[in-house]
Amino acid sequence: MVLRDEESPFFKIVRHPGVRYERGNTPHIPHNSLFSLVKEMLAAGLGEFCESEKDICTLIKQSFQKVKDRWPDEWNRKPSETKLMHGAGLRGIAFLIEQKLSQILTANEDIEDIADPRLWDGVGQMLDTLKERVIWSTVAMTGANDEVQSWFTENVLNRQNTPTDIGKLKDALQARLLINPTGRRRRRGSRRAQS
Repeated sequence: MVLRDEESPFFKIVRHPGVRYERGNTPHIPHNSLFSLVKEMLAAGLGEFCESEKDICTLIKQSFQKVKDRWPDEWNRKPSETKLMHGAGLRGIAFLIEQKLSQILTANEDIEDIADPRLWDGVGQMLDTLKERVIWSTVAMTGANDEVQSWFTENVLNRQNTPTDIGKLKDALQARLLINPTGRRRRRGSRRAQS
């Protein structure tokens, strides 16, 4: 996914151990950031569903292609420029995707393959909702409303790649999916909260 798979959203944007890069062309994302998010997604429950290397690659490629499609201006920028490409941002998004996939798998016991379109339609819908409510950089603040800007400043801007900050960002992103556009939380059981 990093060195050879041209269809991967991580192709040539992750530093891989043992690879020499030309000066000025070193990828911005450390290999351990990608490794950590894969490890977390599999340990959280998807590991039982993704049994082969091919399944794991499909999981990561599908997940982050959807992320890249929703935030194309943030993808493949330096982690110092956008929190989406930062270890905390990648792991926060991975957490939400894992939660959504697990929810879909629980509701649809007949799904037997990680490539099943029902999984990825659900992830896409969740990310569409999040896209309207979350920005990842100070540059993106220009086109965002005051509430979205404020949320970014309070919950994303100063997050670092520490367990505490990653946990806080995961919680903030999860809560962000449960609000309506006016900022009030939706009831968990409501139909809209399931999107």
